[in-house]
Order: sequence, then C-alpha cells, then structure tokens
Amino acid sequence: MVLLEYDAILGLQTEQVADYASMRMFASVDDAPIEGDEPLDTILSLFSDPERAPAELTQFDLAYLQALYSTGRNAGDAALSRAASRAYRRNVFDGE
Repeated sequence: MVLLEYDAILGLQTEQVADYASMRMFASVDDAPIEGDEPLDTILSLFSDPERAPAELTQFDLAYLQALYSTGRNAGDAALSRAASRAYRRNVFDGE
C-alpha cells in the first residue's frame, strides 16, 4: 500500500502519481537523493525534485525493475546494480 497526502499530489499528472506509486510498491527503494550525487532521471524524484520530475517511468526506472525481477531474491546490491546497468544499456542503446 502506498499512501500519499492529497495536498502533495495536487497539480500532478495522474500518470506521474500512478507510476510513482507503482515504483514504490514494486521495488523497495529510497527516493531521497544522496547529497553530492548527480540527480537521476527517475519518477522517484516526483516529490523530492518536482520541477525535474519526468512525466512517467523513465528508462532508468524500467531497467531497475527489470533487474530487480531478473536477479534472485538474495542478489546483493552489486549484482542488482550490474543487472540494472545491463538492462539500461540494452533498453536505451539497443532500442528494446
């Protein structure tokens, strides 16, 4: 279950809110940016950086979900990161 404050979603696109909620439900992720890191193009920035937030799931989001569901339950962070990187490259550069 994902709970969102009504006032927080006012003015946002329905698809943005739905994609954000989906990402939060499908993946155990932290949407808080890490200081000093270059911001990622992700729907998870919807509330932390609304001006830069995309209109829908991005190629990065999709690659992360593909990696999450293609790696084993016990896969560590490094394995998930490698799988996400491979999926992203495949999706973006091979046009999948």
